[in-house]
Amino acid sequence: MKKKIIGILLAVTLTVSQAGIVVYAEDVTWEDEFTQMDEADESETPEADVAWDGESEISETEDDEEQVEVTEEDTEAGVEETNTETEESPVSEEESLFSDGVGELFSSGDTIVYDADEMEPFKSRTLKEVADEYAKARYAGATYSNSDSSTWYQEPCSTSAPYAAGVLTQDTHTAMTAMTNFYRWLSGLNSLKNSSTHSDSLQVQALVRNFEFSHWVSDSSKPADMSDEMWNAGAPCRHNILARGYTPQGAITGWMNEGYSLRSQSWDTTGHRYALIEASLSDVQYGFSGGIAIGADVASGNTSDLPFSAFPAPGYMPSRLVSPSSSAWSVRINKNTLKIADSTKVTAVITNLNTGNSYECTKENGKLRVSGVEIDMVQPSDYSGSRYTDGYRVQITGLQDAATGSEAQISYTTRFADITEEMPSYVTSVTADAREYVIYKTMDNIESIKKVAAILPKQVWATAESGKKIRVSVKGEWEINEADKCFVNSADPSGLPENITDKNHLLDEVKVPYKISDDYYDSYNTLYISPQKVKEGENIELGVYRTNISTDTSQIYKLTAKEDGTYSAVKKYDSSESPEFDKEASDASVYSATHIYKKSGVTLDDAGEYISVYYSSSSQSRIYVCRATKTLEVEHTHTWDEGKITKEATCTRKGEKTYTCSACGATKTEEIPLSEHKEVKDTAVESTCTKAGKTEGSHCSVCGKILKEQKETPLKDHTW
Repeated sequence: MKKKIIGILLAVTLTVSQAGIVVYAEDVTWEDEFTQMDEADESETPEADVAWDGESEISETEDDEEQVEVTEEDTEAGVEETNTETEESPVSEEESLFSDGVGELFSSGDTIVYDADEMEPFKSRTLKEVADEYAKARYAGATYSNSDSSTWYQEPCSTSAPYAAGVLTQDTHTAMTAMTNFYRWLSGLNSLKNSSTHSDSLQVQALVRNFEFSHWVSDSSKPADMSDEMWNAGAPCRHNILARGYTPQGAITGWMNEGYSLRSQSWDTTGHRYALIEASLSDVQYGFSGGIAIGADVASGNTSDLPFSAFPAPGYMPSRLVSPSSSAWSVRINKNTLKIADSTKVTAVITNLNTGNSYECTKENGKLRVSGVEIDMVQPSDYSGSRYTDGYRVQITGLQDAATGSEAQISYTTRFADITEEMPSYVTSVTADAREYVIYKTMDNIESIKKVAAILPKQVWATAESGKKIRVSVKGEWEINEADKCFVNSADPSGLPENITDKNHLLDEVKVPYKISDDYYDSYNTLYISPQKVKEGENIELGVYRTNISTDTSQIYKLTAKEDGTYSAVKKYDSSESPEFDKEASDASVYSATHIYKKSGVTLDDAGEYISVYYSSSSQSRIYVCRATKTLEVEHTHTWDEGKITKEATCTRKGEKTYTCSACGATKTEEIPLSEHKEVKDTAVESTCTKAGKTEGSHCSVCGKILKEQKETPLKDHTW
């Protein structure tokens, strides 16, 4: 069968489903850009079908499918579709504002193929463009920060008496609108024409839904100490979409990620998605109060020139923005270009381009849902961790071309990619490997704490707002701030990649806290060396006793005193990598609490002072320091060299010769006796009749000592 391939821009008619966000109760990570609230916030535990991690993306450490637990209350509140009570409801399919599509036929045949891979903007879109657009959306509100709720409000909200709906900053509204526009851009649609601004109505509606998460709230949920006036202002449903437990901007991504639960193998609505990216929408307004986000579609004044839109979008798709466990794949067609004459004939084939595996979605097998101009497909389940990493080809057949009545087909390729490396961002935190060093009180003196400072890392982690982590070198030695009980250093910004800045100057001061512990159990955090005095070539055993036996990693460092009074350190043993670590002996120790190292053939290089630490490799939140350092002495027979004269002998001062041991570098000195005088003749002086003369003598030219005294000779007689 020949096919017509159309790489064109055509019109599409999309409609909006008016429904609240589907909510499942699950363990949602709080250290993230989408669900994080400060402790001071009066918000409820996040509830959503997407768990987001600290990098503003789907959590890589938890399996969403294994966590989702649907509650009856949340299901009723979430999936209930409503008609808003305002006049600002989205336009119907018949009222949609679109122009007819115009395209060029590249070949003739029985089937017309609308392939987004051959259409702009998808055809030429690069990964960097996607990353840049996402960064623009993410940082659109100059003062807004997903991770800092103090930046969200111009006037704070209160979910306890005295109640207040709060007023969001305009930057918060800008951030929410910008993220909406990013998803529209990703789908090839025009941006909203207006930004969200403050709405008393939406704010109070959001406030009220902190007490009952539903579009339609019951008066029985009203707090007794809330005024009837406030409750009655917020109780009516004058909105389209609802979310709980997200940040303001994060709610946008939450609304996009719905449709089908792989865990329960059940359909949900994708209406919230299209309340944001319906092609004709030109104005969406938002509210946010407590832990509730709310949205209302206000106007439909946009047009689109695409034959269809899809989510996940054709082309490069940020993997961090799609929840594989909950997000159905969907397509909306342009009714002026395409028709669905018989939904039972519609078939979608999704092929993993990396593995070659594919599957069919049809109404018959329950993996395809058709409603009006929307086609929903069960998403692929072959993701890794909690993200898609591959490329997928989607082909939908069983459609009709609206103009000719010919068979028509939709095709596009979605390439999931990590945009973290490409995305412009800035440093939001700088941390060492440990949150805190625990030092027992026996080491509570400046000399001991200097030794701990010597083992601190030479590199720290700079974490960007995008989630990217970069190892950055510190500039100098760690200093000690005894007043604040922390080690202080600065990090080198030249180690940051070009797309990451340190605009908040967080690298200028890096702090690592330490705690002086008087905990009885910490007194057992010890290091031993047995024996501590050995001869060269003998064997020793070192042990690190771990009171906290849930930890799994120990390290032993050798210390060296420096002339400036500080110390340097070299890691000598590590339970995770050193061949000297004896796991069998360690496991056999009492409570398996001692990490044992066995060193054979000790050399002089092993002599010196040692300090140990232990921690959990999975978190390194605390590093426990031994209660005292230990010193190893190594005896050996010196092998002296021929020696060097380090002080020359003279006739008045003995010299010195220094010998050095070729093995250990030790030195010894030997005295050099006085040297002989260097004699210089003193010339005799002949007498005259008026002046006595002198006999010949001599003296030392070095020290001036008279060696032979000159004697006076008598006067000569006059010569008349």
